[in-house]
Amino acid sequence: MITTIFLPSWSFVDGEFQEVVSGLMVDGPVNDIAFNAHEDGSRNAFHMGFVGMMGLSGVLLLVTIFLFNDRKRQRTFAYLSVIPGMIGLVMLFLLTQNGPEMIATDAASNPSFGVALPVVGILLAVLAARFIDKDQKLVDSLNSDRIR
Repeated sequence: MITTIFLPSWSFVDGEFQEVVSGLMVDGPVNDIAFNAHEDGSRNAFHMGFVGMMGLSGVLLLVTIFLFNDRKRQRTFAYLSVIPGMIGLVMLFLLTQNGPEMIATDAASNPSFGVALPVVGILLAVLAARFIDKDQKLVDSLNSDRIR
């Protein structure tokens, strides 16, 4: 989830211009329509919601790793990490839908490797939570057999 912030997610190509969207910044030409255009020709900081959600999800998943002694809390943190991951994925989708407005003419839209990472992260978090549940059920069944 955290690597999604640094990898390019989407690119727009229009003849001589190319614009690459990643979590931290957008590289490419700036026109008058850009919301966060600076005088030096760069744009950034409008991705902070996406960066925050992916960062929060990554931190929750990192904390989940170290909660191996408390499976119930570990499962809760794994499921909680899915929520900001989904919000970040929606933000990324909305960000790429606004992409053609960043270049003045119609641009070819190309997804990159960074788009798949949030989906993979969410799937792995859900699988981790399910296997934590299975592990807890196995431990509970072994404890109930030992009591008899």
